Amino acid sequence: MTETKVVETAACNLVAFNPTRIRWRYNLISLRNLILVLLGATVFFDFIAGLLKASVISQFARALLLAALLYVIMRLDVKKFSFITALFGLIVLNSFITQAFSGTSLSWNSFFYDISAGLKILLFYCVYSALTALNRKGLLDGKQIEAVFGFAAIYTPLLYLMTLFLGVGIASYSNGSGFKSVFLSLNSINIAMLVLFIYSLDKVFSSRDRKWGVPAALNLVSLLLLGTKSSLLFALVVIAYYSLFAGENRIKRLFVIGCACVAVVLAFSSISFLRDSFTSTLERQAYLFETRSLFDYLTSGRAWMLEAAMDIRLSGGNPLNLLLGSGYYTFHHELAVASDYLSTNAVRPIEFDWADLLFSYGIIATAVVYGFIASIIHKAFCISGEKPFYLIALVVLVVFGCFGGHVFFEAISSTYLGMVLAGIKVFDDSSC
Repeated sequence: MTETKVVETAACNLVAFNPTRIRWRYNLISLRNLILVLLGATVFFDFIAGLLKASVISQFARALLLAALLYVIMRLDVKKFSFITALFGLIVLNSFITQAFSGTSLSWNSFFYDISAGLKILLFYCVYSALTALNRKGLLDGKQIEAVFGFAAIYTPLLYLMTLFLGVGIASYSNGSGFKSVFLSLNSINIAMLVLFIYSLDKVFSSRDRKWGVPAALNLVSLLLLGTKSSLLFALVVIAYYSLFAGENRIKRLFVIGCACVAVVLAFSSISFLRDSFTSTLERQAYLFETRSLFDYLTSGRAWMLEAAMDIRLSGGNPLNLLLGSGYYTFHHELAVASDYLSTNAVRPIEFDWADLLFSYGIIATAVVYGFIASIIHKAFCISGEKPFYLIALVVLVVFGCFGGHVFFEAISSTYLGMVLAGIKVFDDSSC
């Protein structure tokens, strides 16, 4: 080797062994690990907060997660960090202007309520942006994202069923039907359980990993005991999909799912408190189905809230409100007043995500959010042959949000949406 070659090799090694760069990468790996732990423990923090009746616990965990996500984005994708900062600035401006120039009196409580609603929408995009940025730098792969789902899919039903057996927790509804456990939000845990059930079932049939049959069964039992209409309907649709379309041997799939369903039926028939809980759920759903139209049943009677919201918007007469929105707190406070809901809460959401987004932040914001999700759905179809979980989970999240709300405007749901979107992006090889 010539002297020149030796010098060039030594120089390359010196550049490669850069203490600053090594420290930078180590810090990002540490942050990545923190983010993955916080993502995996999202449901756990909500459980502990509900058990101890201290919502500050889950709020602190989410604040820590958001700070870690933003720091990673700032370090790895300055343009996206600037975009998120601009969006947050617009949310703050929207909140201040809509409250200051409306009949609603501006207060710190109402202002921070508005900011909190905006941050929940940004949360899914921050999760998506941070995870995909880490992936581009070779600091994160799809297996690590799936490990987060897998971890949550195991402990979530165990926590839920543990409280059921110990008699800790409350019913899902005022008539005593369903079991909410100690979780702070029924809708959030419902959405999380649905995603985790889909993940578990996908591991059984798409990955052919039989040991995931136990978590799948536990998540299914939890969904049935939760007692919501959406948990029952979506669980049935997901089971039907995997029975008919997942994998190659349809007869074997139908046999396995049939045996699992028989086992669940036997369990609910032979264990008295399971039978009583599920019977009250079925009775409630049967009553609602008989006393409502099909559309009102499927939307839980929210259509009248949408009608009231449209009346408020049309009576305002300001086209800018349709374009830019009236602010989350301001509009939903007006809706609470119009619907005599103030004795319960100062705000009344419509509980259709698209409508809450449209009336709060306008047509432009709604088009941007759903346009972004539509672009990811295309990628989900591309990977659905190898990774059907992401397409099914995303469709369930979008449909749930459109007809039942609580996806964009709930922290747990928004977090799970961000993870699903990031998984799609990470596994997509841009081949279609």
